[in-house]
Amino acid sequence: MPRSTTNQLVDRIERRGLVRRGSPETDRRVILLRVTPQGKQVAESLYADVSRRLPDVADALRPQDQQALRALAVQITDRHMPGPGSGDGSLSVVC
Repeated sequence: MPRSTTNQLVDRIERRGLVRRGSPETDRRVILLRVTPQGKQVAESLYADVSRRLPDVADALRPQDQQALRALAVQITDRHMPGPGSGDGSLSVVC
């Protein structure tokens, strides 16, 4: 994703109160995003909604496509939806 697109996305979700942006004192090139309590609620609600609807979407696919979709969903959630207690809710980006 181009930097300008990333910045626009972060600006929008920051304005909505879903993340807080900051930089550590040690490296100002790093942008640290922390999920707010409201952002966490939105993410959990979206995850629950997608989890409920995924079987309906998957039913319309061929069996091999269902397997591919499940594999991709696992990869996405493992990388981007940490479980409870797995971190401090932050994401670092170096620009």
